[in-house]
Amino acid sequence: FYASKLNRSIMPYPQINKPTILVVDDDISGLKYFSMSMRKMDYHVLSATCVDEAQTLILKKGILHIDCVLTDFRIPVKSGLELFDWVLREDSSLSTIIDN
Repeated sequence: FYASKLNRSIMPYPQINKPTILVVDDDISGLKYFSMSMRKMDYHVLSATCVDEAQTLILKKGILHIDCVLTDFRIPVKSGLELFDWVLREDSSLSTIIDN
């Protein structure tokens, strides 16, 4: 916290708001590549290796605090398409990109 020079009230430090993208890929090298690429483009990146982990992150972070989901199509157990369907039911305005 810091004291504002104008009114001397205690205020939280200003935060830099970066768009948040969730990257989902079961392949660790692919996950690292996409995450690194998104960070270089100045995104705040969350990552998950499976659909269940991605859903948990979305619910924990709050779906309104995630700007985009980038998911691999081929993920064991549940596919990227299943994640897309779930996101669509939760919030149809959340952009989702499926990589093949």
